[in-house]
Amino acid sequence: MRTYVIRRRGGGLFSIITSVLANLSVAESKGLEPYVDLESLPTPYQENMPVNGTRNVWEYYFAPVSRVSRAEALLHSRAESAEGFPKGFSDSLYQNEIYWKMWEKYCHLSQPSRQYVQSEMVRLNPNSDTLGVHFRGQEQRTASRHPLPPTLRQMADAVSHLLEFGGFEKILLVTEGQQYVDYFLRRFPGRVDVTSTFRLRYKNSYRLKKPPRSQHFYRLGLESLSDAFLLSSCGGLIGCNSNLTDGAAFLGRSRHSVSLVVNNGFNTAHPIFKKFKWYLHAGLPHSWGGFDNWKEATDVRVGRELIH
Repeated sequence: MRTYVIRRRGGGLFSIITSVLANLSVAESKGLEPYVDLESLPTPYQENMPVNGTRNVWEYYFAPVSRVSRAEALLHSRAESAEGFPKGFSDSLYQNEIYWKMWEKYCHLSQPSRQYVQSEMVRLNPNSDTLGVHFRGQEQRTASRHPLPPTLRQMADAVSHLLEFGGFEKILLVTEGQQYVDYFLRRFPGRVDVTSTFRLRYKNSYRLKKPPRSQHFYRLGLESLSDAFLLSSCGGLIGCNSNLTDGAAFLGRSRHSVSLVVNNGFNTAHPIFKKFKWYLHAGLPHSWGGFDNWKEATDVRVGRELIH
């Protein structure tokens, strides 16, 4: 038996999942038995102590992809290994049939993951009348070469438009910024449900020096996974240029009557200017180089007629 060991260093949960799916396809093409090793290299979700009996981050959230044990995979003399994305594979899940085939075959939620997702589904009950909103900001505003997130005005105006013309009755908000929750509750009173994602104001939940709760990093991944399933069950989706938005669209497939991404382009790699580019464009009027209004900035995946 020849094995193919799949690894990933760093990355958000759905970026990790996408790279694993790509490498599972490679393993199949080579006729190798896959093993996902998210223990040997650091990821943001790794805990010091085992979670549900394992230190393999993949098995925090999913069942093993094969019967190969860690010892067999790592000691096998004929094993091949890969880290990150193989050449020629997209880093986006959206509308990728290869990834969907790999997901259906290999990605089965672990029992704790399944129970958590189901409990959130029951609590929030997203349906065809729900507009799913993924609003990421925080550190993405200054991250090198990362997509620049929507402004509060862009996102709120887009949501307001879709509530009026898309036939949605309520909003399901997914965000790591408590300031966005506060604003949406004021702007759309009585219409906003919020997931259980851990939130802070203007701080990155992944970079806290002292974890604020037990199994904090594991739970961040679990909440991200659940958020994608919740958004996928909504009747419509609007988000930012991120892997979680892609994951929700990927899982939602034909359930979304509208699927939009507010796209402000990418940040620079310049060590100084990257810290100010988003704030500069967000503060300037469009005629002076500021961001486009939400309609002009939006990439439409489904439901183009709803934004005119």
